[in-house]
Amino acid sequence: MLALTPLLLLGLIVLGWWLTDGGASAEASLIAAGLGAVAVLWIVLAAIADFRRLNTLGHEFRPSVAWILLGPFFYLMARGIHVYRSTRSGVAPTWVFVITAVLAGAALGVLSFLVPRDASLNELRAVESSIAGDLQQQGFDYTVLCPSEAPAMAGSSFVCTAYDEVGPAALLRVTWSGLAGGFEYSFETTAALGR
Repeated sequence: MLALTPLLLLGLIVLGWWLTDGGASAEASLIAAGLGAVAVLWIVLAAIADFRRLNTLGHEFRPSVAWILLGPFFYLMARGIHVYRSTRSGVAPTWVFVITAVLAGAALGVLSFLVPRDASLNELRAVESSIAGDLQQQGFDYTVLCPSEAPAMAGSSFVCTAYDEVGPAALLRVTWSGLAGGFEYSFETTAALGR
């Protein structure tokens, strides 16, 4: 059970994404908390079940279940060390965990590029304030306003408007560049704004 935890977590992330329409649902934090509780319960029960199973198999030296507080990987490492000392085998669950963690991470990375979604209002407001702060450091006293809806897939772009005290001053092309909300922006022509 512990060795397959990365696959469970990937499944819960996909389920949460589906249940919350990509995080846009008003209940997103409640659903995330519920799915997080399922993951924690799975991990703790799996560690307890493993500890008991090792006892029934006659292993005198077993890892403490408290290792699970550091995470499944650390518990499985301690388990592998204890079991290997007795039997010269038993490290397979640790390797299965590592392999499934790599595969789940790669799958999550691929999914984040392939699954289309719209940016949340919080993400767009964060883009506005980040760009405005960056422009302020460059000497432009602009307020930035982005559309209320925009795609959020890596590589997709949208246009925001920079305003000064007179009115619209420039158009900014914003392009999502990373998995964690990273973006790049550049000035587009100001001629369309009559300047």
